[in-house]
Amino acid sequence: MTVDEMARIWYDKFDQIPKRKISLVDRENLEKIDLTEAQFRYLLEEYSANAPYAHFGSFIGDIMEDLRDDGVPEDLCCTAYLSGDKTFIQAALDIESLQGAWYPGEETDRKIEALRTQLREAFT
Repeated sequence: MTVDEMARIWYDKFDQIPKRKISLVDRENLEKIDLTEAQFRYLLEEYSANAPYAHFGSFIGDIMEDLRDDGVPEDLCCTAYLSGDKTFIQAALDIESLQGAWYPGEETDRKIEALRTQLREAFT
């Protein structure tokens, strides 16, 4: 995703008209971020649910923190979360839980791949 695409999604979400260009610092930070559209939209939904006053620079800071600390769910999981479908959301949660398994092995990998296949088939 380009910086301009991310900004457009932000402004569309908050029904704002860009009054000025993105700050140089925000632009530089966004250029360092490698997210898919689904990941960006998921993070934006999470941010808007928890931030009483939306501010673009604050949102970018939150993304940088998420990437540094916990990471961001994979694209397929973000798509599932954004769908709002309980079955897809549960599959995404199961994928993330299995990825955090204490003792991952072949069985864990098979379960993750089966869930990914289920979601890919549903979204294509």
